[in-house]
Amino acid sequence: QRIDEQREKSERIRRESKERLRESQQPFDFWMKAKEEVKKRYRQQLEEIQKTKKELVNYGVTEPRQKRIEQAAWDAVKTDFTSVEQEELRILEMAVASKRKLKPHQEARIK
Repeated sequence: QRIDEQREKSERIRRESKERLRESQQPFDFWMKAKEEVKKRYRQQLEEIQKTKKELVNYGVTEPRQKRIEQAAWDAVKTDFTSVEQEELRILEMAVASKRKLKPHQEARIK
């Protein structure tokens, strides 16, 4: 009977620790997924710009003009504050509002 109680207790502790780990991983998983999406979008934009550059060569556009067009294309797709960063900031602000203790790296991000 005592062994059964210990087994149940250890199972409960294991289950609770798995739950806590999963909850603590959520922001990290969100960030990793968002990072992959940003990389994918960057690759797509790079491919599109390279394709456009080749087309410009076919039309006889000069090298300096190509560089200006490429720079304008990159400027058009850049954002200063991505939606991922906005979401992360919102999560951190909610943590502060709920009086949760932030980890040092989270405190650095919110400043």
